[in-house]
Amino acid sequence: MVLDDLITILSGICGTVIEQGSLADDAPYPAERFFTFWNESSDDHKHYDNNTYGYAWLVDVNFYSTNPDDVYTTLDAARLALKQSGWVINGKGHAIGSDDKRYSGRGFTAAFLDIE
Repeated sequence: MVLDDLITILSGICGTVIEQGSLADDAPYPAERFFTFWNESSDDHKHYDNNTYGYAWLVDVNFYSTNPDDVYTTLDAARLALKQSGWVINGKGHAIGSDDKRYSGRGFTAAFLDIE
């Protein structure tokens, strides 16, 4: 499955990968550095003979770390690894906020065309 592949790739770069929003409000962050993802959409790509011909996946990928330099280098490594696996990432990412002031964050939106 597309999300399983994404998680495997991100886990190879940084072992901790969680779904965005899955932490309880009062829970501490799971590690000093970690990825989150959120499946923004997985719309039908095209139709043929009234059947779906594939899906266009959009996934928000975010990386948080207590080391601001790590945020840039690790997110760039994720961008390159995902692109090598057929994902499309436009740009080098953007800053994202963190509920914990010790963490910096950056993210991007990754797109994948899953043809069946």
